Amino acid sequence: MSGGEFVATMRSRRLRSYTVVSSPVGRGSGQPWFARFLIGLVALAVLVGLVGIFGQWALGEGLFEGVDAFTIEADPDRWLTTFFVAITWLGTMTGFVVVSSIMFLVLLLLKRYRGAAAFLLSLLTAAYTNDFLKEWVARERPVHAGIVEAGGFSYLSGHAFVSAAAYGLFAYLLVKKVESAGLRWFLGTIAIVLIGLIGFSRIYLGVHYTSDVIGGYLLGIVWMAVWLGVFRPFGAKSDRW
Repeated sequence: MSGGEFVATMRSRRLRSYTVVSSPVGRGSGQPWFARFLIGLVALAVLVGLVGIFGQWALGEGLFEGVDAFTIEADPDRWLTTFFVAITWLGTMTGFVVVSSIMFLVLLLLKRYRGAAAFLLSLLTAAYTNDFLKEWVARERPVHAGIVEAGGFSYLSGHAFVSAAAYGLFAYLLVKKVESAGLRWFLGTIAIVLIGLIGFSRIYLGVHYTSDVIGGYLLGIVWMAVWLGVFRPFGAKSDRW
């Protein structure tokens, strides 16, 4: 064997002996977190602008009239009304503070630190944006029976928007933590039903139009997805939050 062949052979052996270590966050790790954060903020700002413009235009054109024809006459003396009053409390300011504090603590105890950060930012930015959109579109609330208090404007439903953005994100993180497929389906179903009931309670109690609630859910789902993408890049292989 010549000297050149010997050197080439030794280099080949050294290369084969190296262990290939993949990135723990997979394909999405190439983009710095701060860049994803800025992109997420810009995307949400654009989305809010589109939602506000669309809301004003759609209301002016009467596009929601068919959907908003669905109404319910809530009887204050029915047990169902008492049930929905309790459910709608979960979407009030007090309810969000109490429930989200518990959820945030649970995520910290589970050592889901990035998930806890995503949850907190999704909650706070959604709550602020909801007030901003209400003032922008300035849609008057429907005339209701006054079973529960509801101040401010109607579009969008903050109960639907913030519960989807915050409670939905928490449910996703919790389900990802569970190993049992059956338990994941159970917890996911419970979360979807509960979030759905929160929005429906606003229609039942007459303090929101149906289009307010549907719009709130759609925006909340996108909101949740954006913050998940900021703290865990799409396509990442690791589930460690």
